[in-house]
This record gives sequence, structure tokens and C-alpha cells, in this order.
Amino acid sequence: MADETLFMLSEDLRKLAEKREKSWQLGGDKYSYDTWICFANYVISGSATYSDILIKLALKGYIPALFRLGECYESGDYGVLPNKLRATQCYRKAAEQGYLQAQSALFKLGERSEQEHGDDSIWTDKNSNIDSCRLAAMRGVPEAQFVLGMCFFHGDGVSKDTTAAVRWWYRAALQGHVEAQYNLGLYYEMNCNKPLHNTFAAIYYRRAAERGCLQAQIQLGLCYFEGKGRHQNRTMAAKWWQNAAEQGDIHAQFMIGFCYEFGLGVAQDREKAIKWYRSAAMLGHAKSQYRLGVCYFQKEVIADMQTAVDWWLKAAKQGYAEAQFSLGICYAYSIYFPEDKKSEAYEWLSMAADQEHEAAKNILEEYEDLGLYPPIDDIKNMVEWYPVFFTKPSNPKAKYELGLRYYKGKGVELDKNKAFELWQDAAEEGNANAQFMLGKCYENSDVVRKNMIEAVNWWLKAAQQGHVEAQYELGSCYYWGIDIPKDLDMAVKWWSKAAKKGHAMAQRELDMYHVEILDTEKAAADGDVQAQYELGMRYYDGDVLSQDETKAFKWLSKAAKQGHAEAQFMLGLCYDRGVGVSEKTDMAVKWWGMAAKQGHAGAQRELDYCYKGSYGNILDTISAAKHGDAQAQYELGSCYYHGDGVSEDDTKAFKWWCKAAKQGHVEAQYELGSCYDHGIGVSRDIKMASHWWRKAAKQGHAEAQHKLDFLAFFKK
Repeated sequence: MADETLFMLSEDLRKLAEKREKSWQLGGDKYSYDTWICFANYVISGSATYSDILIKLALKGYIPALFRLGECYESGDYGVLPNKLRATQCYRKAAEQGYLQAQSALFKLGERSEQEHGDDSIWTDKNSNIDSCRLAAMRGVPEAQFVLGMCFFHGDGVSKDTTAAVRWWYRAALQGHVEAQYNLGLYYEMNCNKPLHNTFAAIYYRRAAERGCLQAQIQLGLCYFEGKGRHQNRTMAAKWWQNAAEQGDIHAQFMIGFCYEFGLGVAQDREKAIKWYRSAAMLGHAKSQYRLGVCYFQKEVIADMQTAVDWWLKAAKQGYAEAQFSLGICYAYSIYFPEDKKSEAYEWLSMAADQEHEAAKNILEEYEDLGLYPPIDDIKNMVEWYPVFFTKPSNPKAKYELGLRYYKGKGVELDKNKAFELWQDAAEEGNANAQFMLGKCYENSDVVRKNMIEAVNWWLKAAQQGHVEAQYELGSCYYWGIDIPKDLDMAVKWWSKAAKKGHAMAQRELDMYHVEILDTEKAAADGDVQAQYELGMRYYDGDVLSQDETKAFKWLSKAAKQGHAEAQFMLGLCYDRGVGVSEKTDMAVKWWGMAAKQGHAGAQRELDYCYKGSYGNILDTISAAKHGDAQAQYELGSCYYHGDGVSEDDTKAFKWWCKAAKQGHVEAQYELGSCYDHGIGVSRDIKMASHWWRKAAKQGHAEAQHKLDFLAFFKK
């Protein structure tokens, strides 16, 4: 890094600190002036990586640096290896010091094992008495509601219950709790791809973003940029990213740099793009390093090409495939590099190809066709001598390549058993190509005895690493139920992943599956209860079919009426949430009750919640009303009139107000008069209206007296 650039960085940090009067607001936390001077000094030293700087600042007690270090360990960026345990520890320690969004980071990180958090979990510390926390949450304390939600989400001190977690986060979010708002946004975005849920995610991201949450600002920008949950508006995306970038977030700096480079939402300005890319690149952001290299490369000046290659090298060493590919091209075609360095092209292109970089894979295939592939002796040497010259135990890629040649008899004598042994070693060391080929060996039984369970296990490992052929094969196994339970949703999931990467067979299978949906619709129309349920859920989830709440309710109703327990449970949810029908708690309880009688655990849980909540209060009111309590009779009449907890019913409202009025309840007498006046639940009768208003007026009801005066005026 040039001295001039280092000086510019330190000057920028100094100016930022002084501009904010020796403090700088960042995501709700204040960085002191001394912090930034310390930061600048470490950068100027030239030897410290981004993670080194964060560690030193964290040791000095700067909690935001501890949080950023957790991000490094989580993603494996900036010179550290991925380590979920250390990421969790960093986030937890930052959260214990009150750092904003650290708890949200734990949420995003996912499930934490007992080994990762043990008995000193922050949730255990904060909730040593869950009942006290629950009581505070029920009294409306937003922090208690948020923490209780975290307890339910992680199963700390209570049974794990995501639905309950979301419910408590929602209550905290309504009171402006930033982390709860951000968590809800993450939940809706990460757990489903329905248009309605994307809208919810964008809403909560915006609420948190407006209150200064950097992560929410970045996510909201993505919503606007991609048109997820918001109408596509790249100007708004750029606005939010610019805001986060100015507060020092390197991911936002990359995104706003990208916008300036291509004129997305802002006027195209290459110099501003370079400025923002450089800010993030200097702190180790691989994508920014790559794009910065591209900007310099496009200037076509020798000095700038050297700078471009330097930045690509930094990104490539962090494993960024595009940078590896660009370096490979430069070596292959002697762009900037001399002719005698062409052999290094293979190394960089192979690294990119290992990450499924299609262009790199195509060029490597051309190399093989032209005879430019490394000689077989070179590959053998990589396998046999790698442990001698390097600290790594082996080279799984070389083992895969050598195995491929033994399997095909290319350059060596055909030996499929030797190929299988090499692939097994490489597969166990995590090579996706070897894992896929090992699965094919178990499927084809040309080397080992056929074992589809082993084949599926290896394909799953490869598919999870993005291997497109493994994804297709795995989808087929789930579709046909080959040695694993048949699961059409999982089949569609894996076929879709493969189809997105251009796999023609996967796309064809998806097309045929869509035809199968037509068969489901026909069976449902013919009265098949399972088909009716499946069709209802397709419309409910927007899975394969477009989401349609009205059609979802229609088909779930048909299946529920035929006694399908899961359909009865889902129909209860529809009534409870107003999906395809008006909200009716009593109808929800009815269908949940029918499902619960068939042993449906989810329906029983919802019933328990209802009876403990507002619906339980309705039941208490009904019981008291039936036993002659005038106040309960009046309240029950109001519930039926407004449809509060029960279905709206004017006749029943009139009935219960009448009972209360006859016992002298003044409000019931007034409401009964209004019923007669407007014909609500009874035939219109002005004399009876006057009769009940007069009774209420004698007890001092001002509105009843006003009604009587109004009638008297028109009689004159």
C-alpha cells in the first residue's frame, strides 16, 4: 500500500473524528477520537490486517471492534478462518456490554450448541428467572419482550418455539425496539420467499433503519434494489447504502461504489466508485478489491494495470472466484505478465473452477482439449509430494484429477479401483467433485456394490457445496423416494437450484412437475381429500403455484370438512389471521378443536394460547352472562355487535343487551333503545326505543336524554 494512500486514510479518519467534535455516531455507538487515531496508526503501520486491527482495538476495550471481529469469524473474511464458536463468543461479549445489534447477530448466526454457549449464555444471565421476564414482558416492557422472544427462539430456559418468539418480537417492535424490528425483518426474509412476507421484511427493516440500525439500512437497500417487498427503486437503495457507507460500513461502501460505477440509482461517476471501493478494499473487503482492480484495469495504463493486478491478487488470496479467474486470464494471455508465466494460469483458473465459476471451468476444458492440461506426472507429484513441501496434509483437488484419469484411462492405465480410492480420500477432505463421483460409483456399482444410501449421502454433501449435477441427482432421489422418504418440496428445491445454474434436465423435471400439479387440481376437484389439502397448501405458500389466499381457503375448507386434521389446523390459522376470509376467532377455535381431537399437537398449542389470552376472556364473559351477571351480559352483547372474539351477530347482541337492560344496566338500556331505533337484531320500533332511552335517562345517561329531546323536537 502506497504511503500516499495510507496518509489519505489517516487524514480521512482524523477529519471524520474532528468533524463530529471528537465523537462519531456509528450504528448507535460512539467511537471516541482516540479510537480513530489508534485505528489510523495501526493502518499506517502497513503490517496489520483488518482482523489484526480489530483484535487490538477489542483488547483496548472498544466493543464495536469486538462485534466486527465476530463478523469476520462468522464469514471467514479478512485473514481469519471461519469459526462459528469464536463468532458466537465475540457477539455474546459485545451483547453483554449493550452493543446494538449483537443479539441480532446471534439470531442471524442460527442455532447455537451447548458447547458454543454453555452455562454462561447471555440469555441465561438475563433470564435467570423466566417467570419474571415473562411478567415484565406481559406488562409491556419492550426489552423484556425482545429478550423473551430470544429465549423462545433459541430454547433458552423455555421450550423452543419460533412462533412465540416472533409474537414477542412483534410486541417489542410495536414499541420501537430496534433489534426486535430488525429480527422480524430477518425472520420474514430468511424463512420464506412469499411476496407478502417480503413486504413484512421490508417494513421492519425500514423501521429499524430509520432508527439508525446499519444492518437494517443495508438490507432495506437490497429490498429496494431487488424489488423485494418494495417497488424497485434503485435511487432509494443508493440513498440507504450511502447513509450506511458514510458511517463506515464496508459492505455498504462496496454497494454504493457499485452503484456509482454502473450508474444505478445515482449518476455514473467512476471516481466516486473508486473512492468507495478503496475505502472498503483497504479494510480487506474482497469484492471491493476486485471491483477496484477492474476500475484500474479499464484505464489501460501500465501503471494502473499493475495496481489492478495488485488488488486482484489481494481478493484472490481471500478466495474470491472472480479475482482468481481474472488473474488466470491475465497469466493465460500474457496480459501484463510475461510469456514464461503462462503455467500459473492453471492454478488460478482451477481455484475459480472449484467454486463453480463457469467461465473458468470452460477454459480449463479447452486447456485439456488443446493438450495444455498439466501432464499426468505433474498431477501425481502434486498428490505424492504435496505434504512434503506444504503444511497442508494433502491436496484433494489433485487427488480428484488423478482419480478422473485412472477412471477414464487418460494418460495412465485404466484402474477404476484406484480412482475410487483417490476419490474417497478427496471426498472425505471436502472436494465436491470427488463427493459427486463417489456417489456415482455407489449408484452404478461398477467399482463397489450398489448402495443408494451411500450415493445419496455423498450427493447431499456435494450439493450443499453448490455442485450442480449433485443437486439434480439429489432432487431426483427425493422425487422418486430412492432410499429416502419421498419429498416433493425437497425435490423442487434441489432441481430449482440446479436449474438456476442452467441444468437442462433439472429444468425439464421442474416443467413436468408443474404438469403434475394439474393432475393434483383434477383429483382435488374430484373430491380427493389429500389432493384438496395439498392444493390448498400450494396456494397458501405460493409453492409452484402463485400465492392465492382465497383459493387456499377454498381448498383447505373442502379438505377440513372431510376430516383432514392438518387441513383443519390450517383452516383455523386462516380464520385466526384473516387469510382468504375475515378474522373470526370463534371459527378458528372450532377448527383447531376438531384437529386437536385427532391428536394434532399444533392445534392443541393454539387452543391453549387462545384460552389463556383474549378468547379465554370471552369464554369467562359468556359463562358469567349465562349465570345472570348484568355487566357480563352487556359486554357479551357488545362483543357480538362488534365481532370482538366471536362472530358478528346482531340478533345475539340484542338478546344479551335485553337481558342486561331488564336488570337495570344503564348502558345496556341505552344500547337496546338504539337497537329498536335502527332495527338492529329486532324490527324497528320507535316507541320501544323511547321506552328504553327513558329508563336510561332516569339513571342520568346524558346521551339517552339527548336522544329523547331529539325525538320530542320532531314531534312538535
